Amino acid sequence: MYNLPTSCLVLFLLFSFFHHLSYASSKQELGWCETLFQCGNITAGFPFSGGNRPQFCGHPLLQLHCFKDKTSIIISNHLYHVLDIDQTSNTLR
Repeated sequence: MYNLPTSCLVLFLLFSFFHHLSYASSKQELGWCETLFQCGNITAGFPFSGGNRPQFCGHPLLQLHCFKDKTSIIISNHLYHVLDIDQTSNTLR
């Protein structure tokens, strides 16, 4: 039959291997999230996505769009032009 300490060691090694893979994958995704959205004079990070910034890096309803160096956002099916984003005070104009 199986030796209990050996079985526990095998389970531990398997768990460690799969845990490491998921950790490495999440770190890779976080590396993508370091990229900021840039368009004209607007630069934005979390909670926004858009441009070169992947959608999983921000809230799905806060996706920014860039057209001819002008930033816009769609909220409730209405297109708004973004004049400024102040992430310190959490305001969008």
